[in-house]
Amino acid sequence: MNTESKPFTDPRVRQAMNYLVPRDEILKSIFFNTARITKSPISEIYPAFTDSYFPYSYDLQKAKALLAEAGFSNGFETELWYRTNDQIQEELAIALKTSFAKAGINVKLNKVPASTLVESYSKGKAAMYFFRDMAIVPDAAYVANLWLNSASLINYSRFHNSEGRQPDQQRPNHDR
Repeated sequence: MNTESKPFTDPRVRQAMNYLVPRDEILKSIFFNTARITKSPISEIYPAFTDSYFPYSYDLQKAKALLAEAGFSNGFETELWYRTNDQIQEELAIALKTSFAKAGINVKLNKVPASTLVESYSKGKAAMYFFRDMAIVPDAAYVANLWLNSASLINYSRFHNSEGRQPDQQRPNHDR
């Protein structure tokens, strides 16, 4: 999700959408209970793991209330980009589109070749997209810096929390 793209600039919209993800349904119907619900970018195999900052479970009413607070009581329109020839991403996209629609969020599914997808999200053109990657170093500090540092080169969502950044730090240029 590109946090510099409206309506995702409002944290309440992002929170609402997290409350609309049917994780249990996805686990059962798409992954046939062979996956686990991840609640942190730090794997549970690391000593630094915690899921205490992940309050989300499916809650349509809470999502609708957050959207209303953010000025989107009637929902909004957006796009979800994903790769062609990826059955899992296709099924996930359909599940999310269906669930988001319950709160009035109309999602256009945009299935594109992998190279187009990467170019789109890396240049900030895709509002929502699937990004699949994993840390290649089994170190919690490495993972935290990679996924949670807004200056990271893979911060394609352009998320920035000014409370966690020193005033003299500059935002990286993502338009390479």
